[in-house]
Amino acid sequence: MHEHTSITELALEAPSLPSDIEVLAELRQSKLPLVLWGAAKCAQNFCRLLARNDIPVAAVFVDICLAGMKLNGLDISSFDDVCSAYRKFNILVAHGRPELAGKYRGHPQVANVYILSDINGFGMHYSPAFLQANAVALDGLWNEFTDTASHESLLAYVTARATNNWEHILPYICANEYFPDFMSLTSEEVVVDCGAYTGDTLMEYVRRTGGRFRRYYALEPCPPNLEELRGVVTRNNLHDVEILAVGAWDKQGRLAFVQDGDQSHAEAVEGEKSSCLIDLDTIDNICGENATFIKMDIEGAELRALSGSMKTIRYNRPKLAVCVYHRTEDLIAIPQFIKRTCPEYRLYFRLHDHFGMGAVLYAL
Repeated sequence: MHEHTSITELALEAPSLPSDIEVLAELRQSKLPLVLWGAAKCAQNFCRLLARNDIPVAAVFVDICLAGMKLNGLDISSFDDVCSAYRKFNILVAHGRPELAGKYRGHPQVANVYILSDINGFGMHYSPAFLQANAVALDGLWNEFTDTASHESLLAYVTARATNNWEHILPYICANEYFPDFMSLTSEEVVVDCGAYTGDTLMEYVRRTGGRFRRYYALEPCPPNLEELRGVVTRNNLHDVEILAVGAWDKQGRLAFVQDGDQSHAEAVEGEKSSCLIDLDTIDNICGENATFIKMDIEGAELRALSGSMKTIRYNRPKLAVCVYHRTEDLIAIPQFIKRTCPEYRLYFRLHDHFGMGAVLYAL
């Protein structure tokens, strides 16, 4: 970044793609059949989004078609099958590789290929008003980050969210989510996994460490995920893993728990209708300030959970891996909170997903 140019200025200078609202409005007005390209979780999310917007899906195709598979009652077919069924149609990219959209652009039967930038409804777009209001804070964040990769990833990420174009982040997507190369792990770690889901992070941790750790607290409030998580621990004969059916928060209590269909995670939101109530607790209470590594992917509750970790952070300075993409303000508010709580932390920022949903802040 140039010395006198802010992140906000650079992001707003980049050309923008249509917003999701504009794309949905155009799809709603179109008289052509809409075909989804993709059939996994992203496509399932899009089916729900399209249904809420009264946009019918005519067909679903994938590049490698498996006979007999269905999505929302529609047969999953091949592109050739779609071409045989429809003379002209629109495509909505419904997988995690939006940069491949050009594959079918220009085909004589394809009218348009559309991309939605916010596949899970997290409000991923950064408006000009938000960027301008937070210009100083974003530049301050740049100065707090430790390495060049963090600086490059930050500028690309902010630009992508400002322009609805995730291609900006493609050169900076990296592997090793939650376990970057610059973070070392020992056999004495006390891990707190907030949003343990069905044990994906736990099993990756076991793979990386050979199962050597002092204690592993797996927090997962969603009942279906909890059942799978317990099965993973049992089948793999894992010891020193304590599964807790609670959500991390800034105080003890109970909270409405909202889950949207088949999405892989759920969201805890006060005051909203939900399928159940979940128990909440603080990390300070759960592990008595002994945590050495805390991972958080908890659907927008990260800042509240960090507030419930203040004693642990100040006393033990655990390694932190915290998702910062669920709420618009998280990218700024979470690192600010961490630095206020423990100024000695060194901050890093990495991207691990094509749609920006693997934006993780690391504090060491």
